[in-house]
Amino acid sequence: MGHHFGRTFVKDEGDLKTVFAIQDQYKLTRLSDWGKTEASQPKGADIWMPLDPKTDPLAEWKTVNRAMIEVPPPSRDADLLQSFARIGIGPGLDVDAQNPSTKRGLARAAVDGKRIIAGAFAGAYLQKQVNGWNYPPPATGRPSPSRDWLFRAVQMLAGFVANDPIEATYLNVSTDGDGKPLSGDNRYVIRFEKGAQPKVKAFWSVTMYNLKYNLVANRINRYSRGDRSGMKADKNGSITIYVQKDSPGADKEANWLPAPEGQFFLILRTYLPAEDIVNQTWQPPRITRVDQ
Repeated sequence: MGHHFGRTFVKDEGDLKTVFAIQDQYKLTRLSDWGKTEASQPKGADIWMPLDPKTDPLAEWKTVNRAMIEVPPPSRDADLLQSFARIGIGPGLDVDAQNPSTKRGLARAAVDGKRIIAGAFAGAYLQKQVNGWNYPPPATGRPSPSRDWLFRAVQMLAGFVANDPIEATYLNVSTDGDGKPLSGDNRYVIRFEKGAQPKVKAFWSVTMYNLKYNLVANRINRYSRGDRSGMKADKNGSITIYVQKDSPGADKEANWLPAPEGQFFLILRTYLPAEDIVNQTWQPPRITRVDQ
């Protein structure tokens, strides 16, 4: 069983009604029903919200146990499940029934585990570094067979679901060209020389994220810049993206990617990328800090 998700390109807010009308016509049909005149449609899923760790330090383990009922772990992980069951982790198990010492350990692990995963993402675990940017592991999109649990967790934290590299390759960066963390306290430029933009059959974009892996609110409601953003080329044909908290000036705003207060990271998304991106030989430009 695989996963599938689609995107509908929106040019501007005036396009939204048209796009919503198109999306309302999307349907899922089981392959066994394909071509039948009265194909049955899947019933709506009974969606439940994950439990809140702010009110229960064991919330995430309870959510995990509940999720494993709906999506049973593969049989190849039976040895791990047998081990986890000793501390109340498994399909339908009750962590509240564990002894106080075990529950304290699980509460700490829920916090420390997230810290380890976030550190692996920022530290480029299994990623190829080029000019400060990190290429994703080649197994991105299909991490389960790797049995590399940290890699799987990093993908879930940073993106949950990801395309295979030939469909879309996402490069991330958390530091500037000097290796210092990206911060809204500074100003940066990303300059793609003429002819050196990412080669793609679909489109590419650079998206801004805060350290909670969310988009960053800003006064112009802008979250990315790319080849469909109406950016202006420099006189020599290069493209410069201005990454900073405040406007770089009216003449440069078309190329402005607003930054938040504090640290952030960027993701360069390339859809239907060329072979040099898939095989990770294309070199993205360094992010240059502009002197204050």
